[in-house]
Parts: sequence; structure tokens; C-alpha cells
Amino acid sequence: SLNQEKYLRVFLRDGEVPTDNGLNVYYYIRHLLTELSHRFAARGTLREDELEMLMPWSKTLPEEC
Repeated sequence: SLNQEKYLRVFLRDGEVPTDNGLNVYYYIRHLLTELSHRFAARGTLREDELEMLMPWSKTLPEEC
């Protein structure tokens, strides 16, 4: 399912959520919102493989994340 809202909301409720890849939550959320808006604006849709690249465990996240 592409709707992962309930899982992403955990970061909004609990800033102490542990991450296994040293994720900087602020920069990750900033990157996520920027990328989602750019990709969605370009075509009006998102592919599942694009979403996978934006997941917290993705090896393609910027260094600041």
C-alpha cells in the first residue's frame, strides 16, 4: 500500500523515534517534502519505485539526511 501515513505520523508525535541509519529527521522531512512536491508537480503522480528511493533506509538520500 502506498498510504503509509500512520507510520510517518510517528515522527510527528515522537521526536525520539530511533533510526538505524543515523537519520537526521529534520533534514529527512525537509528533503522528503521537497522531493515529493517536485516529483508530483512534474507529472501529477508518483511511481512506487520513486517512493522507495525516498524511504529513510534508502542509500540515495543526501548526506545531510
